[in-house]
Amino acid sequence: MTHNGQALESYQRALFHNKNSIEALRAVASILRTEDKYEAAVDYIRTILQLNPADGESWSSLGTFERMPIW
Repeated sequence: MTHNGQALESYQRALFHNKNSIEALRAVASILRTEDKYEAAVDYIRTILQLNPADGESWSSLGTFERMPIW
């Protein structure tokens, strides 16, 4: 298993215990982005924004994804 795979597994375990952990949600989104799993990453970012609509870092990330040619 790759380091990303191990990290993803760890953060998903953390989210199992605390589904509202913005830090874990952000980390999963970041890992998914590096693996070109953009739609899944956006889902995690949107979850963060539901928990904290004022999260500027997530709004910035969402804007970056929406400007990508994959959409």
